Amino acid sequence: SGVHASCVENWIHHHRRNAVNDELPRCSVCHQHYRGCEQRPGIAEFLCAKCVNVSKQLLRTLALVVLVVGYQGAAQSGDMELPPAVRILLITLFSFAALHKVVVLSVSLPPHRPAPQNRQLRRFFVDDYRSLAMHLAETFATALLLAFWFLIGQLGLPYFLPFALASLIPMSKLCLQQPSMTCIRRSFLLIVAFILAPVLLVVMLASLIWRNPRRAVNPLDAPAHIYVALAAILLCCCCESSTPVVVLWAAHSALVSLGLLELLLVKKFQWREGAPWLITLQLTALSALTANTLTTFPKGLGSPDRTGLFVRGASTLWFVLVLALSAVINRPSILRHYHTWQRRHGTFTLQSQENQGDGGHTALIV
Repeated sequence: SGVHASCVENWIHHHRRNAVNDELPRCSVCHQHYRGCEQRPGIAEFLCAKCVNVSKQLLRTLALVVLVVGYQGAAQSGDMELPPAVRILLITLFSFAALHKVVVLSVSLPPHRPAPQNRQLRRFFVDDYRSLAMHLAETFATALLLAFWFLIGQLGLPYFLPFALASLIPMSKLCLQQPSMTCIRRSFLLIVAFILAPVLLVVMLASLIWRNPRRAVNPLDAPAHIYVALAAILLCCCCESSTPVVVLWAAHSALVSLGLLELLLVKKFQWREGAPWLITLQLTALSALTANTLTTFPKGLGSPDRTGLFVRGASTLWFVLVLALSAVINRPSILRHYHTWQRRHGTFTLQSQENQGDGGHTALIV
């Protein structure tokens, strides 16, 4: 008995959706590579897809921030209390969003499990582990923020406890499926990490500096730039004048510009690529966002009317330079990611004839 070629192609397409490299498709039994034609999307499709994904993620993050901040405002009572109708609406919307997250995680965890048999539950099932990781990250961030507001007294226990208990439902399901003391201990440690995340972050950074002080001050590696972004956030939150943070941005922008010249022209020093540069980029964006949207500087360069103009200009230039430096340093990783993306979104057919690619597509015989 044989296997339909279309079934093999569908099987390859299904497994490539979660590919972590650009390895050629091969048989899972004998591990020999399949022979056929692969149609890969080009750079234009890649850039378009990334722009769409970034836009969707920004809108998704913005919606989550609006829901969380709106819920926190609706839960407060005082002189700035919202009208009852608005409070009910915000609390209801946030409750439905939280319920949706709990159901999605409860149905989809653990990863790579089969879809539920129930037709209604199948609507909430997520088989793509990247989407599932996004749901986990959003749930973690929301729970952490609610816990922080509760600890500092900005969120009452009746508004915090139901969602804290609801967030434990997916974790309890995992423990019940594989009951053990190890699972319970890990769950408890995860809850403690939720609550103590800000403290743990500071301790982790201090530990990294203590164990490897040279790397912390090495301008050819990411940690030194991470500390600059963190310092910029602190200056934005603690200073009434914009001068300190603008001076920091200007000095760091000058160093980053020299780094770009070295990378593109001199090429003498050994820069260290890796995932920490992504953290650097995220903190840089967070710092610029904090300065431009969450902070008002009554004093500083351009005061009293043009402090915002100097802040926007300096922060935008700083972010663009750090983005360019990170991209140039991690160019090999970016190319590997591009090739992996091509594999995930390519079309493989079991045929040996060679097809010519057109319209930005590449056709390969493998």
